[in-house]
Amino acid sequence: MVLKKGQVTIFIIIGIILLLSIGIFVYLYQAEIIRPFEEVIVPSIEKAPSEVQPIHDYVTACVEVVGKDALKRVGDHGGYTDTSNLLFNPFVPTEGEAVQFSPDSDMIVPYWWFLESPNDCRGECQFSSLRPELHRRSGKMTIAGQIDEYVNDNLKDCLAGFAPFIAQNFEIKELGDVSTETTIAKENVFIVVNYPLRITRAGQIFTIKEYLAQYDLNLGKIYDLATDLVNLEAEHGMLEHFTMELVHHFADLDKDMLPPPRDFEVKFGPGIFWFRSKVADALQEIITSYMPLLQITNTRLYKPIIAPEGIKNKELFENLYNRGMVIPLEKNYQDLAASFIYLPWWNMYFDANCDGEVCQPQSVNTASMILQIGLHKYDFMYDVSYPVLVEIRDPDAFKGEGYSFKYFIESNVRHNLPMPAEYEPLQPYELDFNSMLCDEQQKTSGNVTIFVKDKKTKKGVDQALVGYTCGKESCTLGMSVNGTLVARLPRCINGMLSADKKEYLTAFEPLDVIDDRDLNATILIEPYRYVDFTVKKYALGKGARSWSLNSNKTLIQSQDEDTIIMLKRYSSRTEPSFAAYGEVCGSPTAKAAAACGSPPTDNSEHIPIVPGRYRVSIFSVKYPMPPVIIPKDKRAAGSGLLREEYYIPDEDIVFDAGNPYPYGFADFEWNLTAQQLDSGDTIEFKYIGFALDKVPKNRRKIEDLAEMGKTKDYSDMYKGLMEPKVFRKPKEGVHTITVKNE
Repeated sequence: MVLKKGQVTIFIIIGIILLLSIGIFVYLYQAEIIRPFEEVIVPSIEKAPSEVQPIHDYVTACVEVVGKDALKRVGDHGGYTDTSNLLFNPFVPTEGEAVQFSPDSDMIVPYWWFLESPNDCRGECQFSSLRPELHRRSGKMTIAGQIDEYVNDNLKDCLAGFAPFIAQNFEIKELGDVSTETTIAKENVFIVVNYPLRITRAGQIFTIKEYLAQYDLNLGKIYDLATDLVNLEAEHGMLEHFTMELVHHFADLDKDMLPPPRDFEVKFGPGIFWFRSKVADALQEIITSYMPLLQITNTRLYKPIIAPEGIKNKELFENLYNRGMVIPLEKNYQDLAASFIYLPWWNMYFDANCDGEVCQPQSVNTASMILQIGLHKYDFMYDVSYPVLVEIRDPDAFKGEGYSFKYFIESNVRHNLPMPAEYEPLQPYELDFNSMLCDEQQKTSGNVTIFVKDKKTKKGVDQALVGYTCGKESCTLGMSVNGTLVARLPRCINGMLSADKKEYLTAFEPLDVIDDRDLNATILIEPYRYVDFTVKKYALGKGARSWSLNSNKTLIQSQDEDTIIMLKRYSSRTEPSFAAYGEVCGSPTAKAAAACGSPPTDNSEHIPIVPGRYRVSIFSVKYPMPPVIIPKDKRAAGSGLLREEYYIPDEDIVFDAGNPYPYGFADFEWNLTAQQLDSGDTIEFKYIGFALDKVPKNRRKIEDLAEMGKTKDYSDMYKGLMEPKVFRKPKEGVHTITVKNE
């Protein structure tokens, strides 16, 4: 085919236009005038009439304030706006799913990776994560969903009844509830509120309903970095390797250093020994000091360490700090700063293969007039668990005000190695605002009638949020009205309905949709019951040769004791997890400031709980007045020329109001039925009290403290005694006769 001259000219012109268009697009893209699709999902809203623009601006300002408060709460609480229901242990922070940020603080921050099983678990130990998903998903705890709820619950408090406008003779009437939808992108957060208002003034009527707040916060990228760090810990044990690097660096054949994981010595005498409690204190101090030096590559504050002047071996120094104290990241997060923190009041779990309180080598001594030799093998195994606060900061967010996101990771070393876990990476955040399940064209079932009922009363539950999940896709179907919702669903095998409502436990119900037939389904949701917690104890006393439990009578808690009760419900595919937490402080008739703070408070009343099978963990701490003292004890090793005398401990150990000691414990499983809960309003728990204060001072030994480490052993041995009791408190003014049975 032969092209004419005019045709060739047209093709040349078209080519030039295409080249210019591509060039302009590339320029605008690089200049960030055009951005990728996923970065410009900006919600749009209706424009308000000019006559009521001040009211619209007033509501928008409140949306901005309340939304910003929600975002800050999410940052301070590891992705949650409210962590009051998370399970934490202020005395043993590695025996919980969250950590109390500081003593007596209300700031509870969750673990994004932690050992869910007890610290002393053997065999199959389970790890878990309380990392919430980022984007809205039916039946799931998500960051976007929590921001929605927070704005819904708090916006009207900010509006204060529109007082400034009511004073100007505006009449403002609600036409519906506050409904919020949060969109989290990589560089911005958008909050759209639908709150319809009818505004009347001077005979004119206007309607406004939509309000938009936008924040310069790259929460999506922060979440992405947080997830990457958790995956590195779960897969490679970065904190555990760092811990053992410190152990090896500070271990030596010196009683003022840490016991070496492996060493050998030929030396006359009994060898070197350490005290277990002092080793734990020293390791805690080392980790506190060196944890902030841990750096992350490709982040904002990363900077290779340069050896200071005066260091003899600069290469060794720089290798130590730039290899052993660096976490490598492939992705680029250079606009974000990340740091690791360990604080000494987050008590660590520590154990080692010591002989009680004394850590000493395996030794063989030979002695004769000619040759005197001591062979000492040092082979110490460290078991260490402690929480590490991860903080990710964006100094540029909120127009230079800055933003911080915090969560915890738990480091777990067993036998000098990272504790193994079945590793499954936490998926990074994905910008996906539309679920296939929500596509109306996919909903090809018949009418599905969903009944949401109170499991206790069997009555319909109004305003329950109903969703449907198939695989990894979820979609919100709507709210129940008088306990019923009719909807169409997509085809799905192994699908799952969910129902969620405040004051109820989220419930799940399997439902397969295989054709276009009409279906019925019923979801029973368990209402919260509110109960009070009380405690009694069995005394563990020291006899002539050993410790034993007096199981014939129970005692009330002393005035100087503070007891934490934690219940964690076992979960399954259709039974969600649930946790309850309570604190019983002091005796029933008086509360000691030393045990409960000043003014004394506790958390033993009106505790939400539901039926189920629970793991119950009880920890009690004693603030003794007068003090309880374990005196230093003179010991001797060897004989004849090899005899050496020493004290264990070096100095008296003093427990008092400022230095309490773990006093009571229990750890067992309990099946709490609905019939039990409905029969009473109070649960009485029992635990084992370590009655060191009842042992005469001259009979107290440092080895006695080992009894406090036998929580599981004693709980299993006396399992029948630990069974909690549910009962109803007598009403005030009603006299009862108490039969004493001790």
